[in-house]
Amino acid sequence: MELIKSKMELVMKRAFVYIIMTAMISFWSCIEEKNWSDPKDDIPPKPVTNVVVENLHGGAMITYTLPDDNDLLGVKATYTLTRDENGVEREAFSSASRDTIVLQGFADTNEYVVSLIAIDQSRNQSTPVVVKINPRVPPVQLIRESLKVNTTFGGLYTSWINTNRENIAISVYKPDAVGDWELYDTYFSDGPVGSYSFRGLDADETPFRIEIRDRWNNYAVPLDTVLKPLFEERIWGRDQVTGFEIWKLFDTPNALMRGDNHQGSGSENFYQVTKEQTFGGTNWMTGDFFLNTVVPDWPEENYGILPLYFTVDMGKKAFYSRLRFWLRNRTPLLSAPTPIIFNVWATNEIKPYDEIGDYMDNVRYWTSWDEIGGTDQWKEGWDLICKAKVELPSGASVFDRSSFTAEDEAFIKSGFEFEIDPTKTDKSYRYIRWEVIQQSTTLSWFQINTIKMWGSYDE
Repeated sequence: MELIKSKMELVMKRAFVYIIMTAMISFWSCIEEKNWSDPKDDIPPKPVTNVVVENLHGGAMITYTLPDDNDLLGVKATYTLTRDENGVEREAFSSASRDTIVLQGFADTNEYVVSLIAIDQSRNQSTPVVVKINPRVPPVQLIRESLKVNTTFGGLYTSWINTNRENIAISVYKPDAVGDWELYDTYFSDGPVGSYSFRGLDADETPFRIEIRDRWNNYAVPLDTVLKPLFEERIWGRDQVTGFEIWKLFDTPNALMRGDNHQGSGSENFYQVTKEQTFGGTNWMTGDFFLNTVVPDWPEENYGILPLYFTVDMGKKAFYSRLRFWLRNRTPLLSAPTPIIFNVWATNEIKPYDEIGDYMDNVRYWTSWDEIGGTDQWKEGWDLICKAKVELPSGASVFDRSSFTAEDEAFIKSGFEFEIDPTKTDKSYRYIRWEVIQQSTTLSWFQINTIKMWGSYDE
């Protein structure tokens, strides 16, 4: 019993000592806490030296030698833009880890006075070093000089060059009921080469104003024009009343003779055709046409053969204005084999197979495959109505999925749209043939979730 009592007293003594020591440490920490913040002083840093100005489009890059101050924070530039009311002063800042400061957002090529001020960590400021800059022509004006506007089916087709990759807004205005300019639509872009079709406009002669604005709200001189959009309607793949198919893969039993949607399985049946899948799809878009090819079973040395072809009987003749296709919704984007570079051909008469020759004569006639001596002779009777290449707004490669921007992803999900060659929009066609030259994967097959086409029927 005495032993247990002694142990309990020992434990209690140790606990008491621990409590006392903890209290003393806490108290000592409170009265001895060190101030680790940066030291403060009232000594201003020396000014920057060796200032060099390089005038840029819409701004300037100023390089300098930093003062030798241990507590230097950075350099700020102060200036006033011509358009600022009441002389609002603007500032730009560059840290002490750099010897350059870039000024942007100037709307003209006027001379501007810029003050460079070194700042230390105590917020002391050096005496200003005053320099003058003369910005070059603003990017928004350069873009305006390249802007082209043409009529298209159901709207206006605009295109431009944005070498400096500025964030811009392209806006279209048209008169309201009392004749004042009213905003119709705006498209945003920062790609090096841009184009956009403003759709949904009536086929009436109408005044339009096109404006270009940058992120600093600088405007280029507007483009005023009077144009008459072309009448446009959907070229339907299904009858909207009965639901019956209008578009069909052309002459499916003989498609292997054309190399359409091919699949290999032996020497005599070296090229086989897949069949059209259900219309619609389960991804971003459903509608007119769903096409899913099958992986070829060729020897390894022939795997990856291109181009790939498929031919569609559109059911009736029509004039074509544009097409848009959607891919499968897979992660990452564009990981499903998707046509990236392709041509679209059109005709009203297809040469009979017996006029061409036997099976292999036909395959050589209808393809350009080196493996069998393909000649592509079929093109002699077809018109090339669209040369298409999928390009992302950011300029990123479609094969580098890690570099896609948010704008790229939205662009991919909205489908890829291409204009029909303007010189071919005045001729109607019954048959369409796709020639897929390159795709987003190394596979010899591709998947298209939905194809839609616009224009007008030849009735």
